[in-house]
Amino acid sequence: MEKESDFFSIRGKSDRKRKRDALKQRQKQLISLRKKQRKLWNTLKNLGFETVETPYQTGFKRLFILRDDIAKTNKAEFYNELLIHINTIQTSMRKDFAKKKRKLGKKIYVPQEQQLRKLEPYLFKRIPEKFHGCFIKEEIYDPQSKSIKTSFVFIEPWNGKNGN
Repeated sequence: MEKESDFFSIRGKSDRKRKRDALKQRQKQLISLRKKQRKLWNTLKNLGFETVETPYQTGFKRLFILRDDIAKTNKAEFYNELLIHINTIQTSMRKDFAKKKRKLGKKIYVPQEQQLRKLEPYLFKRIPEKFHGCFIKEEIYDPQSKSIKTSFVFIEPWNGKNGN
């Protein structure tokens, strides 16, 4: 009789106890993983930087520059100063600056057009007075905000070329 009572007193864990132990083990595992992650992050952060002798980059960059004949005139300095305010820089992974678009189910490359910056009124006020004569005020209705947007556009045909 004693042997039977010993047998029943040494039974396994209840379902509730087993689930609780499994959750504790999982939490301990997550805590140790977090500690390892923190150590790796600190070592990565403390690696420092290695200076590169020749800088490198992927892709291409283009912007507007003055043509050679305009650069030799007496207005070259004026246009160079103006170009600082209205120049746009475009970057692309392709040399021809084409963008992938879908047309009738096919993906084709369409060339991107680069334009000079249209100045908002707050930017227009910041540029020097001598450049104000080169711009014209343009008002466009924006249906999304239901308001008229004002911008200042460069009047003259651009006396430059795209520089890559």
